[in-house]
Parts: sequence; C-alpha cells; structure tokens
Amino acid sequence: VTKNHPVEAVQEVAHLGVRTVGRKSCTRRLKEKIGTSYPRDPELQWHLIGQLQNNKVRNAVGKFS
Repeated sequence: VTKNHPVEAVQEVAHLGVRTVGRKSCTRRLKEKIGTSYPRDPELQWHLIGQLQNNKVRNAVGKFS
C-alpha cells in the first residue's frame, strides 16, 4: 500500500519485481501521479482499497484493476 510512502519507494519495489500496488482513496492525487512520478510499467496493477465516493468514480475509472 502506497499511502504515506514516497514515490521513490514505489519505484524501488516495482524495480524489484512487485507488480501489485494498493492505494487507499485519494484518486485525484493518484491520477496526477500515475504516468508521471510512478513507474510506467504496463504490468503494474493498481488496486483501490476502501470505499469510493460517488464524486470520485470518474477519476478512478481506468486507473485501477
């Protein structure tokens, strides 16, 4: 789970072979970071943890497995 971990930590574990990453809500910030700060590995799967508010569905579609 990436919450409270710096981008560099996600990049490091992705480099080591981790392919499943969890994120607890904050879909707006994640949308900004995926493809820019986080690894652009097509095999990297993002999983949303927890409930998703109706107003955040648009930001989550297509970003999470």
